[in-house]
Amino acid sequence: MPKESRGHSTSNTRSRASIAPYPCNSTRHRSGSSFPHNPFSSSKNHNLEASESSEDIRRWEDARCPVCMEHPHNAVLLLCSSHDKGCYPFMCDTSHRHSNCLDQYRKAFSAAQKDQDHQDPQFEEDHQQPKQLTCPLCRGHVTGWKVVDSARSFMNAKIRTCSLETCYFSGSYSDLRKHARHVHPRVRPSDVDPERERDWRRLERDRDMGTC
Repeated sequence: MPKESRGHSTSNTRSRASIAPYPCNSTRHRSGSSFPHNPFSSSKNHNLEASESSEDIRRWEDARCPVCMEHPHNAVLLLCSSHDKGCYPFMCDTSHRHSNCLDQYRKAFSAAQKDQDHQDPQFEEDHQQPKQLTCPLCRGHVTGWKVVDSARSFMNAKIRTCSLETCYFSGSYSDLRKHARHVHPRVRPSDVDPERERDWRRLERDRDMGTC
């Protein structure tokens, strides 16, 4: 389950916008998922200072993964229906050794949607139709995601603590990857906490009903 914020971490100290049932490990896109693979390829590398605006830098500095509420590591940018209006939800796309946020968010959404469908009288008619991910910020439809290389490099340099609840190691994404591989390679800190998953699914339903 996600770790509590620590005093020496540079993570965001603002209140959590939602209850995250999973720790922060990013994901690899797997075949057979109920959602389509990322249809977007990564952009070419650019010199950060030379090609990126101060507005981009501020956006990346303020960015927090909506699942783990930390600086996104190995970040992807979700492309939602409000993207052109300024919605930029960056999310961790790390492996099971870390927070695994993108994969866990997709799984949580799929589980919440399954519960909703079973309660829907139209379930027998339309349960074959693919369901779309919902943006965790604006609640619009997510059509895919992409890698913004300059943003990813900027955020990967941010210091975070190890995703394992009992470990206090901290470092950049590169440091954390080396640490996880050598110190606790068999640990999966992103495994689901059932109680937090139930809280997440309840919050998702309340949001969709407009009661949250």
